Amino acid sequence: MKYVLHLLLLLAAAIGPASAEAQETDRHIARLLDAGDCFALHEAFSKMGDSIASPVLRGIAATLTGTWFNRPEEALAAATELLETYGGELGPDNTTSMVFMSLLDLFMLDRYAEAAELADGFIAGAGGSLPDGLRFSLEFLRRTGHALARHPAPQLVMPDRAASVPYRLDSIGRGRIMTVPVRIGGNIRDFVFDTGAAQFNFVSEAFARANGIRIIADSIPVAGIEWGTVGLGVTDSIEVGGIVMRNPVFLVSPPDPATDTIEVISAVLGNAFMRKAGSFAIDNRTRRIVFPAKPTLHTDGTEETANMMLNSFQPYIRIFAGDIPLLFHFDTGNVSTTCYPSFYEKFRNEVDARGIRDTVRIGGFAGIVETVCYRMPSLELMLDSIPFTLHDTDVLPDGGAGAAAGTEYGSLGTDFVTAFDVLTVDYDACRVRGEHRSAANR
Repeated sequence: MKYVLHLLLLLAAAIGPASAEAQETDRHIARLLDAGDCFALHEAFSKMGDSIASPVLRGIAATLTGTWFNRPEEALAAATELLETYGGELGPDNTTSMVFMSLLDLFMLDRYAEAAELADGFIAGAGGSLPDGLRFSLEFLRRTGHALARHPAPQLVMPDRAASVPYRLDSIGRGRIMTVPVRIGGNIRDFVFDTGAAQFNFVSEAFARANGIRIIADSIPVAGIEWGTVGLGVTDSIEVGGIVMRNPVFLVSPPDPATDTIEVISAVLGNAFMRKAGSFAIDNRTRRIVFPAKPTLHTDGTEETANMMLNSFQPYIRIFAGDIPLLFHFDTGNVSTTCYPSFYEKFRNEVDARGIRDTVRIGGFAGIVETVCYRMPSLELMLDSIPFTLHDTDVLPDGGAGAAAGTEYGSLGTDFVTAFDVLTVDYDACRVRGEHRSAANR
């Protein structure tokens, strides 16, 4: 998301009595905001946030970094102060951004009634001036917020000791799918372990009926291959390896003739479960997922810098191609990594030279599309300083299949997870670490 650099620079320049050093700090933060480099902004704000002279600039930076790096309470406090105290100075674009971030923070905190009230007021005040995509997202938050305001909030109850959950890898389409056993409605069912399922779990209508999920709302707008609507469901609890999630929420997909004949996925465990657990380690040697994992620390005991951020509940990881940083969606529900058109444009010569032209079918909510791709025999990448290799990776050269929806370079799938002996994911620290403990996976 781009921000209004002109406004921010004017704010920084109009500080008046602030020192030259403070004004330069403001300009530096403003440039990082405009560039959209969330990791550089996070690092800079953690070091110099107290030195920012403009309260508006400081509030915007605090809201964004808090929302992106899983500090929703801090972000919400900053956004609320901005909107209540400095609303006249924000301008319409920044006001919209702060309201939207506040809604995300309220959802992350399970404060649904407040989110519904905020969305109601903002939509009513905007009239018909909202872009279709933004209105669609706001309607999701508004309708879901109203429905969930009448129900107890989800809560994760962790056992006294670490929980070790077995996972299974099954071949599907062009890759493999990762599933874990989940107890629901007195049954043990396989759920896809899906970091890319934003906020809520996802099940089919038939699965909901068979496993005691109660539908509390319908016509909830969601986006996938196409836009459509789903139901909203709840149940008393689910259990994963001794971890109990009380009052879990499910998006319930109606029958879809386009996908029902080929899809084998009927239940998905969403990333609200992972985020509430705080951290986990996927051990590919034992095929187990351990909650909670140990904190990711440097050998000298200091915390490592963040390399994961959240955008609309979705995790994104910074990886490197040589010394070039690339932001990828982290989606363990994706059976194989996919690189998007932005990746093709940046590495066009290599992809044209080494890629094998083919077509790929990509499925998602409300449809399946077939699109042209270049299949790369191998990609050598790094997670920080740890190298890993992906094989037979599809690169999409154009914007088909929704691949150009964001600024990311692709979607890291199950093959990324299994490229390491152990992959540790820490939502609290927004940190992902890969380890090669044997020669086999190097």
